[in-house]
Amino acid sequence: MNEETYQTRVRPLLYNYLNKRKYLQRNAAIALGNLCDPETIPDLEIALLSEEEMVRAYSAWALGRIGGKAPSQDIYGSAPGYTEWIEEQNLRNRAEKILINALDHESSDWVVQEIQDALTYIQDNKTNVTLSNLIM
Repeated sequence: MNEETYQTRVRPLLYNYLNKRKYLQRNAAIALGNLCDPETIPDLEIALLSEEEMVRAYSAWALGRIGGKAPSQDIYGSAPGYTEWIEEQNLRNRAEKILINALDHESSDWVVQEIQDALTYIQDNKTNVTLSNLIM
């Protein structure tokens, strides 16, 4: 969300609750991480470039949560489902690549630690699922 949208549409609604944009963005990153929807990766990638250290840290955490979650078992039943699974896994792999690239330019120790923790979470939860053991 750009600054104008935040100032004109969001801030008036949240003035007494969250009157600073960085807290809203932090909460959004937490919500997206808990949602674990790989479709939100592009938004978190943008947030990982924020000027706010807090936003970057929680965006890294969220990308780790998304990248470390195995794709849904519900889409394994058919060839089209397997294609969806591959697409979802590719998005999750993208989350890992985004985090690795972010390490190259991050200067905050806190954010670096969050990125490293997120990458560890992804590695610890990588799945070796194949088509043959899904169908069986």
